[in-house]
Amino acid sequence: MSKKIWIAIVIIFALLALKKCTDRWTGIIYPEKSNLANFKNIGEFKSLEQCRNESISVLHKIAAQYIGDFECGLNCKGLVCEETSK
Repeated sequence: MSKKIWIAIVIIFALLALKKCTDRWTGIIYPEKSNLANFKNIGEFKSLEQCRNESISVLHKIAAQYIGDFECGLNCKGLVCEETSK
């Protein structure tokens, strides 16, 4: 392979790694999963795992672990996220 192709590959991988470092997960909890209009943003996290753990912890703290729910959104702008996960 030519030197230019290798440089392009390195740049692409560097950009992908940089994007991964800037990903932010926003935690949203619902104290009552039957009422999705009632929600609380609990902050941003560096990983999906951190978001999940804190969401579950907050639900336990407010005694809503059985009646509540949560979701984690990736790179949210307001209420619009690139993707959501549990």
